[in-house]
Amino acid sequence: MTNITETASWEDHVYQIKRGDSVSGGRDGIANIQATQLAKRTRYLKQAIDGFQAGEMPYTSIDAANAAIAEGKLPPDTLFSIRSDESGVWAFECRNVGGAAVPTGKRLYSADMIDYLIDRMATLNDTVQATDASLFEVVSANGIRPFRIRNSDGALEFAMAVRLLTGDTGMNFAGNMLDNLAPPGWKFLIQSANGLVIAGVKDDGTKVGWGSGSGNGGQAGGITPGDTAAGYDDIRNYTGDATVRDVVGARIGGRFVAYPDLTDEDDGGGVLVGIDGRRWVRLTDHVTYDMFGAPRIQTETYLRYEALSKNGEEAAAQSLLADIEPADEAIARCHAFANRYGLPVVQNAGAFLWVGAEWIVRTPCNLTGSIIVTCNRSGTNETRWGRVDGVDDGSPEPMYMYRIQGKSRIDFTADELADLNANYAQYIKKGSTYLPMPKLYPHRGGLFGYISSAVELFRGGNHVNPRTQVKYRDFSRIGRNGALSDQLVKNTPAGTVSEAWIQPKENAWLAFTPPAFFEAGNGRKFVNVQIERSMVTVNDLVLSNWASGNVESRVVIGAYGVTDIRLNNATAECMPNAVGGAYAICFRNSIEAHVTGYYGLYGWGFQGHHGVKRLFIDRSVMNRFDFHSFGYDVNISRTLFKGKQIYLQGGGKYTFDDNTFVVTQYSVEQAGGTLEYRQGYMIAMREDYAGDCECNLTVRDQVIRFDSNIDKAWAKGVLSFDVVLMNSGEAVNYGVTTKNPHTVVGENIVFDLEGSQAPLPDNFAFTFCRAYRSRYSTYNRTYLPSLVSIRGMTAINVPEDKNACMAIFRIGADLASNPYGSRQKLRPDGTNARIIGENVISVINNPVIAANACPMVYLPGKTTDWDKTVDGTTYRQSPYAWVPKVTLINCDPVIINAAGARATFDIHGGLLARYDVGDTGNRCRVTGADIQLYPDATGATYFNADSVRTASCDWLDPAAGATYDGTLNGVGNVNLGTKEHSPNI
Repeated sequence: MTNITETASWEDHVYQIKRGDSVSGGRDGIANIQATQLAKRTRYLKQAIDGFQAGEMPYTSIDAANAAIAEGKLPPDTLFSIRSDESGVWAFECRNVGGAAVPTGKRLYSADMIDYLIDRMATLNDTVQATDASLFEVVSANGIRPFRIRNSDGALEFAMAVRLLTGDTGMNFAGNMLDNLAPPGWKFLIQSANGLVIAGVKDDGTKVGWGSGSGNGGQAGGITPGDTAAGYDDIRNYTGDATVRDVVGARIGGRFVAYPDLTDEDDGGGVLVGIDGRRWVRLTDHVTYDMFGAPRIQTETYLRYEALSKNGEEAAAQSLLADIEPADEAIARCHAFANRYGLPVVQNAGAFLWVGAEWIVRTPCNLTGSIIVTCNRSGTNETRWGRVDGVDDGSPEPMYMYRIQGKSRIDFTADELADLNANYAQYIKKGSTYLPMPKLYPHRGGLFGYISSAVELFRGGNHVNPRTQVKYRDFSRIGRNGALSDQLVKNTPAGTVSEAWIQPKENAWLAFTPPAFFEAGNGRKFVNVQIERSMVTVNDLVLSNWASGNVESRVVIGAYGVTDIRLNNATAECMPNAVGGAYAICFRNSIEAHVTGYYGLYGWGFQGHHGVKRLFIDRSVMNRFDFHSFGYDVNISRTLFKGKQIYLQGGGKYTFDDNTFVVTQYSVEQAGGTLEYRQGYMIAMREDYAGDCECNLTVRDQVIRFDSNIDKAWAKGVLSFDVVLMNSGEAVNYGVTTKNPHTVVGENIVFDLEGSQAPLPDNFAFTFCRAYRSRYSTYNRTYLPSLVSIRGMTAINVPEDKNACMAIFRIGADLASNPYGSRQKLRPDGTNARIIGENVISVINNPVIAANACPMVYLPGKTTDWDKTVDGTTYRQSPYAWVPKVTLINCDPVIINAAGARATFDIHGGLLARYDVGDTGNRCRVTGADIQLYPDATGATYFNADSVRTASCDWLDPAAGATYDGTLNGVGNVNLGTKEHSPNI
């Protein structure tokens, strides 16, 4: 006999059995509908009575309740009851709404009504009702009678059931089968809808399943339903026959099944080991940290810790977590279970303390809503950069929190390295996309990487410390039958490969949504997330860092030797360190990294990249972008830079598109400062890596803004802000030729001086490209760009008492010391480089400009240095001396100072204000331009007329009332000046 399932709910209507209804029993039988509905009402009323608290008596009338409201006994929105005059109703519920008793519509019925309902239920529960032909029968919805007891003689008719049991098709329940037509090899089979064999008998008589304990049960073995358990110990201590039990404890609930032959250890949440030795395994579609007993930090404690840390009360904050139990081991067990059974990890609430355990992640994780907290007990106080490529000095590895892993890396054996060096060295060279080594063929789509024992350059010129020796290395995706998907970019010395590996392609992407990280404490170093497998997406990272002290070597997201990294949405701020690298994002020797929606300011941000190919950053905010060695094919778009700079090293193509750069005040104090540098440039070649960046650099649709709170003058000698700065390091032996970009191309660059620039010097230039030194190092050569081109550059919101002079190219006065400044030989016209400016427009409020202060093209120096022998030749004689041809189109005003370099000039349109080339003899052609000379404070003008040929130009009197006594050579020109200020024109 079974009972009606009773739930507490109010049924608005009671079903009436109609003529023609097949009155049948069972859970959904017509005969039980009324009883079920009335049972629900009864349960609802009983709970209402049970919930009517002792002493809370109903008011006698609405007037009495309103009087109580007026006396303040019933606050607004309070619920209360009032006795009813209605038959069968004892009381009805009201609410204080605006100072008046208003019925809610709920009623409490009297005992007479409840007695009636109970009697009615008893009547309806008598569901076995006689018919003319049967004492009892079961009738299906379509009228078939599989079972009945005849009224005439009491005989049982069971034909349909017998047919079901003895027929050839067996029994099928929603795809779960007792299969009498078993597949080949089986006489009889019980299997689930998904094909899982529960039990059966094979043709040879072997029994599978049936709970024999023989160890040869089906994939799951026999399962006997059990009862529920309030905790894990109830299951561990259970020795009954059930093989399925449910846990109903808070945050740990779930189903456990006894697995025969399993020998796993008890992990406190996924596998429970009973006292009888049975292993109970959780059946679930995901696991949580709570399931494994990860201790949470109490909410009040965490909120207090957060508040104290943010207020700078570090000692008080740290004392709160001094005795808090860390969640390290429990979370490690959770991920271990998830990794074994391929389950996602989901944890959407709670704050957990991490001290030092590594959490290996191999399955998708969604940890949004939970928080990992660190303190003075977390990580280490030791600076740990770990192993440097090609250097095995025993340096300890960083402490890792989450390590995302997949297929194991395949390292080349000694014999395989020997084979690579002996037989394939000719393919390991710059530009190669082919490496026909059979070992690579089965790993198409994976990453091949190698490290050489040969030194490419010495960081900072340090030849003593092995960790500053940058070894040759390269990497590529593996293509088909010897093809490489990515070009190699290093000319590695033959036979020097000392380490090589393959990181296999994964079978699926792994999505990792980390918890929020709240970090405080003094000088703690660790890595939050280390990516060690390919094809990983990290989503929605949130970091709040209130740390103090030295956090050098700190990293939030790191990766090494993998392909396909996706970072979507990260609010990470930066690592708050006054000196020494500490990175929010650090990718190494990896390919195809995409970063979108990253935010990181005030400290050390997106940097420390030792080898990345094809890096894409979009719609992000950062303070510093930095390549060490090396970046190749990098694209950054729709991004805001604020507070530091962009450092480049490597090659390929660097593209900066539709970005904004904000120049800030200088504030680098860690305790009370903003940790923002004020640099005199936006993009620079990485100094301590020899300024070496053999790339094609493009900057377009760029806005550069200045903080209106800048109240300190720029450093002495800083006469320009540079969009691109080259060669600003020390003249030490880096061991490598400095290869500046082949091409530097700009378009649509605007300097916005809104509300600022009182401290800017009067003679200040905004420069597109500047070579700080012509010769970066006296030990090695320095190559200058073969093309510098800018189209569209100006300033807006310029203070009315300031000039905003645009400069296309500036260089130091040492060009003659570099007779090998060009990668290309001189052309027949005597030049081998191009400088092109178009629509470069300065804003001039005061045309009186100091000599050499703001040239649009600045090539200073002395011709007496041209004949000095350097590296076996002279600047005048060398076929590789850097000699530009300068073309300026519609630029205004054109100020040229080229007294120290060989060059030619073509000026078309715009306005020419100065042409000063000393005794170089550099020729200049001017067509269709206005010519108006700008004087210095003494009234002197600068115009070497003998070197200038003009055509179709208009001459204007010199600005600011100055006088020019010289002449103008050319044809078709018009003199719009006066005899007073231009007497000889």
